[in-house]
Amino acid sequence: MLRLAAQHAGGMLHIDISDDGHGVDAEQIRKKVIARETVQGVLDRGS
Repeated sequence: MLRLAAQHAGGMLHIDISDDGHGVDAEQIRKKVIARETVQGVLDRGS
């Protein structure tokens, strides 16, 4: 799991990105991308 947090303070933007250390489930991401129809060009190439 990735966590993204952003704060604006004193004219600066602070972005914090962290993960749980378990890595990324590529198959789960692939299924979500297909469900959202986000990257049709990549899917057409078979990647």
